[in-house]
Amino acid sequence: MKTKVDATDWATQSGIFFTVQIGVFSKQVSKEDLFNAENVYSEKVANGQIRYTSGRFESIDQASTWKNQMVEKGIQDAFISAYQNGNRITISQALGNEPISGDPITEPEQPEEKLFYQVVIGVYSSEVPSKTALAMLNLETRWGIVQQPTVDGTMYVT
Repeated sequence: MKTKVDATDWATQSGIFFTVQIGVFSKQVSKEDLFNAENVYSEKVANGQIRYTSGRFESIDQASTWKNQMVEKGIQDAFISAYQNGNRITISQALGNEPISGDPITEPEQPEEKLFYQVVIGVYSSEVPSKTALAMLNLETRWGIVQQPTVDGTMYVT
């Protein structure tokens, strides 16, 4: 029997910090679905999906070490993200390289009838090429990236 993941809501957290995104799902998942990751946090995004992250770190170096541990556990598409007072911000803002506006990063709003379009960035069976990963980070900060498992690997859509 699968165990429900016990996740802390990001809205309860304060300060600027880094975390490692470990998945986005359309419904609540089990600990096993998240490879038994520890220190799990969650947030509901505008399209109703649930974003899961693991760990809370004051430095990007600590988050990078944790990301590598998540990859070793089996979460191949884990990546670092940043938050301020429970709101998602860009890595550049968290590092102090660009000002933090009063507006947190938000998911694109969906029309009332729930009609929306997704753009497939690509499907990867192994590591995402570095140039593509950088482009995805830029998309992630503005529109969000959703990871969907497929038979061939992981599909990234925005």
